[in-house]
Amino acid sequence: MRSPIAVLGLVALTSCAVGPDFARPTMTATSNPYLPKSQTLPVNVTTGGAPSGDWWRAFGSPQLDALVSKAVAQNQDLKLAQATLASVKARQEATGGLYYPQVGLHAGAQREKVNFASYGLNFPSATLNLFSIGTSVSYALDIFGHERRLNESAQAAAEAEKYRLNAAYLTLTGNVVIQALTA
Repeated sequence: MRSPIAVLGLVALTSCAVGPDFARPTMTATSNPYLPKSQTLPVNVTTGGAPSGDWWRAFGSPQLDALVSKAVAQNQDLKLAQATLASVKARQEATGGLYYPQVGLHAGAQREKVNFASYGLNFPSATLNLFSIGTSVSYALDIFGHERRLNESAQAAAEAEKYRLNAAYLTLTGNVVIQALTA
């Protein structure tokens, strides 16, 4: 009688999660949080769209294309942002492994000298070889949703790093184009 109740209790506990799932706030395409409610955008201006990757090519200048390409290839901040993004994505993939059982195999060899006189015995000291081999299997029960929240946090961090990389890229290319047009 106790085992079905214990199983039901365990099932009830494993179905719990701490906190609600994250829901992205919705924003209508016509609303603009940067303007007062009485002011509207001109007809030809749109907001919310991401610029294309090579937006400066709209100028049609091969010299500008070469200058921006050289700046992107040699910029250390972009290389750092790319490396950070790769690191965060690897961390995200690692947290995905929390849902699976962890299997381990260990083996060891040890050499030990036993002094029988310390035990009060009159035998000569002996040297022993000790060998061990074993396996282990473990699984983390996500009772309160901790692993699930860790995975969601890693996904959010990867998305944030992707946006930081895009911001660094747009800032660099924008500054190069502004300086080229100024010159």
